[in-house]
Amino acid sequence: MKRKSPVVVAAEAKLGVSLPAEYAAFMAKGGPSGEGTVMTLEGALASETLRMDLGFPFTKAQAKRALVARARGEDVFLEPADSVGGVLPIADGGCSEVTYLVLTGPLRGTVWSGGELGWLPYANDDGTFLGFDAWYRKIADEPKAPKKKTATKKKTATKPKTTENKKATKPKTTEKTITVDRAASQLNVRRHGLTMLPDEVAEMTKLTMVYLGDNALTSLPRPLLSVAHQLVALELGPNPIDRLDEDDVGCFSRLTHLDVKGTKIVRLPEALVRLPLWKLELDQNPQLDFEQAADVLARIPTLRWLSMSGCALSAVPSGIVALPQLERLYLADNALTALPAKLASKLELLGVMDNQIETIPDSLEPCVQNLYFRGNPGARREKKRFDAIRRNFVAL
Repeated sequence: MKRKSPVVVAAEAKLGVSLPAEYAAFMAKGGPSGEGTVMTLEGALASETLRMDLGFPFTKAQAKRALVARARGEDVFLEPADSVGGVLPIADGGCSEVTYLVLTGPLRGTVWSGGELGWLPYANDDGTFLGFDAWYRKIADEPKAPKKKTATKKKTATKPKTTENKKATKPKTTEKTITVDRAASQLNVRRHGLTMLPDEVAEMTKLTMVYLGDNALTSLPRPLLSVAHQLVALELGPNPIDRLDEDDVGCFSRLTHLDVKGTKIVRLPEALVRLPLWKLELDQNPQLDFEQAADVLARIPTLRWLSMSGCALSAVPSGIVALPQLERLYLADNALTALPAKLASKLELLGVMDNQIETIPDSLEPCVQNLYFRGNPGARREKKRFDAIRRNFVAL
């Protein structure tokens, strides 16, 4: 019997349960490369509060019914009644979508997508669930080892390169070829060097979530417009996209989550106000016309989550203060020097880390559940002051 890796033994001791064999073997061999979205074991253990005392809430029958419904084209996700236990996060895909490995119960060893949109198992076309090895091989956003060379090309004499020859040499393309699975519900092609999407994407009749970050796209890929009415989540950034056409955006009639962080967009399209958006990520867009953007944001009544970190903001845009449904607002890494005395009435979390704020208005304490304040000049002083009023209101 093989002895377990010390890393695996330590993790199992901390969790109080054993790791599924495929995942344990993967981690014993060194784990992920660190260049994709797959987490190290240390990162997985530290990423969130893990509840092994709670069972995994979904059954095999529920998962099968959800997969059958999605095969019919229905927008179905499984929703937990309470906290989800018995799982370990193994990859963070952004857009609030985390990949989990089930550690307990009858579904132990299966891999699930979980997040604010809901939960679904990863499965083959025949409905069989994917274990870790199959998920990693088929789906994981992780650089794979290059294939070994089987033959060596015979060297031929070449002319010595001159300075002129170097200038004339065309740069090598880094764009990767992607294979389109027309039956898939997700398309994750981050970090592929893409300047466009293949036309086959337009034939993905079950597609609901698309992740296009860290490519070389300069506009919204045209094949997406054929399936725009199906999508609920779309990640467009980071990419050098400089504008979004009003008519194109209007096609995404079911979109609830849009990520355009790290683009070159200057103006937000007015069409956003007609979408059922509840989550919008605008981080790392200091070039935005914030007066125009605030006007658009103020007219999205369904918006519950807004992130504008790293946008060089010197003040909280007035248009977002009164958003009726806003629950989470992230304004980290800006140039804010003060907070408004009043914010959205339903705000639960306010993240203003790494700004230049000295004091927190007393009026925010009764209406905001958590305020993340580290990296501000007044951080320690204000935490001490508010701990005397309500402990854990201010987090550093």
